[in-house]
Amino acid sequence: MGQENLKFESGDIIAFAEATFPGFVAKKIAKWPINHVGIMIDSKNMIESVIIEGVRIIAAEDLFCRAGEKYFCRLNNESREKFDLENFNNFIEKVKGKEYDYFQATLLAIDKFIHPISFKEDHSKIFCNELVAGALKAAKILDETVNTVKLTPPDIFYLPIFSEKMKID
Repeated sequence: MGQENLKFESGDIIAFAEATFPGFVAKKIAKWPINHVGIMIDSKNMIESVIIEGVRIIAAEDLFCRAGEKYFCRLNNESREKFDLENFNNFIEKVKGKEYDYFQATLLAIDKFIHPISFKEDHSKIFCNELVAGALKAAKILDETVNTVKLTPPDIFYLPIFSEKMKID
């Protein structure tokens, strides 16, 4: 689907199968078909956490030039109805500018090889899936008991909270 047909809303997810070195490692080692996620904060901006810069906001139009596959995951009606925009925005404000959490991201990627690893929610540093899951939890889309650190990018992609997933050209 071309970008001209997309209508983003707060809480919609952009999932990536990035053609980057970290993306390659996630695909080959962890066997993740989706290796990065970001979340729309409004109709024009997405927030994400990336290795070098940490948590940053980018214009939606900038994501179209990234190498690799991209998917637009629209929240379903049930999720949209219970979406708490105020809590969502408060969470976004708290995590803006945070550093990328290399340690927990690495542990999550190798978790299946060295069970059990204990993951603590700690937003002093944050990685992409923890950011997205935390925002969804703050918005009351994910249950309070969900450990946001434990959800991988594919786990988020396959959550039953989306009405549709469209590949973006």
